[in-house]
Amino acid sequence: MRWSPSGGPVRGAEALACYPYNAADVTAHFLGHMRRCVARHTSPHGCVHFDFPEGGVPPCSHITEGTPEQGQLVDTLADLINSPTQYPHTAIVLADRGRGKSSCLGLTLKKVLQQSPDLRVAVTASSPSSAAEVFRHATGRTEPPQTGGVKFVTPQELALSAGTHCYDLILCDEAAQLSVPCLQAIVHRHP
Repeated sequence: MRWSPSGGPVRGAEALACYPYNAADVTAHFLGHMRRCVARHTSPHGCVHFDFPEGGVPPCSHITEGTPEQGQLVDTLADLINSPTQYPHTAIVLADRGRGKSSCLGLTLKKVLQQSPDLRVAVTASSPSSAAEVFRHATGRTEPPQTGGVKFVTPQELALSAGTHCYDLILCDEAAQLSVPCLQAIVHRHP
């Protein structure tokens, strides 16, 4: 990563900014802090080394309830899923990167399961780790559940299976990582 010593725009600032901040908030103050942090952890050989706990940095230990905006979306999605008259065949959540779509899906799943614990749910993404936020907000763990009605199913399995598995609900996280034909096949095979 490179940044201008004169305090000009930072290339790649969008990737550093986390909600509720944006690229304009990535200032010289932040970059100075980052520079000092990297310098503290750089070996004489020029390698950067951070001392993380064994097994990596643990996920957040608490489950958040989300923002008020997410709460409204969770309520809307849960009502649509549980309503026999308004049940959508497909619902799509669109928002900018880092706005909490995965968290919102997890919170929705948690709420729906509280109302309908016997629901059969397939959570899909390019990999189980891509759906970790959904599981963390729904179950309190980042790994897919090993028992119960919720399980991780690969997109390929959903796209190729027609009627072999019946799911009451399919949640697709990080859909932008999947091909359009794969997503279309999932929608067509699981109306």
